[in-house]
Amino acid sequence: MAACSDAPRTWSSSLLAGFAGGILLLELLPFLILLPIVAVVWWTLLTYGTAAGLLVTALTGPVFVVVSCALILGARRLVLPATPEGMHHLRSQLGVEKWLGDKLLEQSLLFNNTMYSTLYTPMWLRALGTKVGKGAEVSTISNIDPDLLTLGEGSFVADMASVGSATYANGHVAFRRTVVGARAFVGNAALIPSGSHLGRAR
Repeated sequence: MAACSDAPRTWSSSLLAGFAGGILLLELLPFLILLPIVAVVWWTLLTYGTAAGLLVTALTGPVFVVVSCALILGARRLVLPATPEGMHHLRSQLGVEKWLGDKLLEQSLLFNNTMYSTLYTPMWLRALGTKVGKGAEVSTISNIDPDLLTLGEGSFVADMASVGSATYANGHVAFRRTVVGARAFVGNAALIPSGSHLGRAR
């Protein structure tokens, strides 16, 4: 990858337009998440009064998490339905899709931080396409390609671990499958490059 000199060195106008569209989506995302919540609270307030409105407001936390997860999951599947294994040009449509997909996952970590390090984290990762074994515990995992990641039974991934992040060099990006084997431990802020296989594969 480092020796290849065939990759484009500039971003085309169409790709730059893709970045602009992605930035617009990221800017609008918080408002799209809050829109149904505000609508429900406002309708309750107008229909049933202040007390009911305050009660509904206090109960909107779970709704925020569900709505944000649904929007982020839907947007990521639309932008990057599957991460293709192998080496690819970075300055390409795939490069824009990878960038936006990663930014959406960052938004998930920002908006739903309290969901991480809980029993819901493996469920969220499975929805994104990760293979998660029984009893696996996951904290605030980051920099992942979910559909190329396997977390074995009883494995543990600690806070802010980067597991299976793509490799970038000389205008290229490489995607490889990463496996955290059964009962393997990934420590705080650890960096596990893509293509790594830790512990027993189960």
